[in-house]
Amino acid sequence: MPIQVQQLPRQEHRLILSPRMQQAIHLLQVPTQELQTLIQKELVQNPLLEEIQVPPPDENLSAAAGADTPAPEGEVASEPPPSLPPAPARPIDREKEAFLQSLITRPQNLTEHLLQQLEIAALSEEDKEIGEAVIGNIDENGYLVEDIERIASGAGVEPARVESVLKMIQTFHPAGVGARDLRECLLIQLDAKGEIDPLAREIVDKHLDKLAERKYAQLARELRTIPARVQRAAEEITFLEPRPGRQFSHDQPQYVTPDIKLVKGKDDWQIIFNNEYLPRLRINRRYLKMLNDGDTPPETIDYIRRKLKGAKWFIDNIKQREATLRRIMEVLVSRQEGFLEKGAGHHAPLRMSEVAGEVGVHESTVSRAVSSKYVDTPRGVLPLKDFFSTAISTPGGRSVSSSNVKNLVKTMIADEDPDHPLSDQEIAERLSKRGMGIKRRTVAKYRTEMKIPPSHLRRRH
Repeated sequence: MPIQVQQLPRQEHRLILSPRMQQAIHLLQVPTQELQTLIQKELVQNPLLEEIQVPPPDENLSAAAGADTPAPEGEVASEPPPSLPPAPARPIDREKEAFLQSLITRPQNLTEHLLQQLEIAALSEEDKEIGEAVIGNIDENGYLVEDIERIASGAGVEPARVESVLKMIQTFHPAGVGARDLRECLLIQLDAKGEIDPLAREIVDKHLDKLAERKYAQLARELRTIPARVQRAAEEITFLEPRPGRQFSHDQPQYVTPDIKLVKGKDDWQIIFNNEYLPRLRINRRYLKMLNDGDTPPETIDYIRRKLKGAKWFIDNIKQREATLRRIMEVLVSRQEGFLEKGAGHHAPLRMSEVAGEVGVHESTVSRAVSSKYVDTPRGVLPLKDFFSTAISTPGGRSVSSSNVKNLVKTMIADEDPDHPLSDQEIAERLSKRGMGIKRRTVAKYRTEMKIPPSHLRRRH
């Protein structure tokens, strides 16, 4: 039969976010330090926005359009029409100028390097969005620090799709980036080299613990080869990079600026936003008057209307960002008051989906809101993600927080006899006596996440 080519119409439903919604999502996701940069950029690009020069000392970010405070002489726009009157530049204090200069001259970090490669990767736009979420969860060492399932839930896709995008990112430079543990990191690098000793790959894949202990003779017996071959394979492995993101660290101290501060009052907790260095915004009244001026050219009026719309969007989205964060913090404080008052070991099981339900938003909104943000508490400066903890069911039918279990494991190991350290099985048995039916492999998982070595490496010789 002859082959025929036909064009058939197909209906397809796709969710397309408006520019305003995209801006709202982006502003919600960034921490306060980056928000300051975005506001400064918007002030330069949009003359309808202006900064109130002298904010009240104890007032949070005010975004009231059309305030009664007299407007400055004008703004400098990045694309003013020919008929728009020139406006003198606002004075910028030395501290702010130094900050802006540092943004221009600072070297590229690992995240930016990966996003640059993602942009030119052979992926659909939807997969690139997933890739951005994956890269956002890769730490400074180059390791993926978030579960695939949680990233998939936040992006509203299947875990298999996130896994597929992750495999693509693991082909990016530097080799080994995007790995979930040391074993995967080294395997990615070996595969990237092409021609490698198969023995080296087998050692990394199945005998990494023995390699770390330099048990070459035992490895040789198990692999049915001679110690000299194991030695050569080990030398090849030593040339691999266990921290692929190291080359993008610039040996400068990284200071964490809390986005929010929690202060315990007599009856409740106060949620204070760290908006001290955020410019306070309003609409420039000078250009608003030009809309009703009969002498203003039509093209200028069109320009001002477009910029006015963008300015109102920006102000409203900043307001919405703070309102959303405040509602989320109210739920976190309410549900984790025991942790805030008593510290580690007093976490309540809490998932992002539960917070999303109480706030009335999607789980992905909560995930974006808490991403890369820190809160100053009486227990120290903590990442917002520390307030979440998965629930573990016990044989008695109650649920305990995984964070509490980790804290117990850490305490048991800290108090153990260094001459006879506790094995993972012994820890599991002790937890079981406390009513927590935790399996040995779960203990091993938690111990690894806390970067605590196994018992034979903790033993004092």
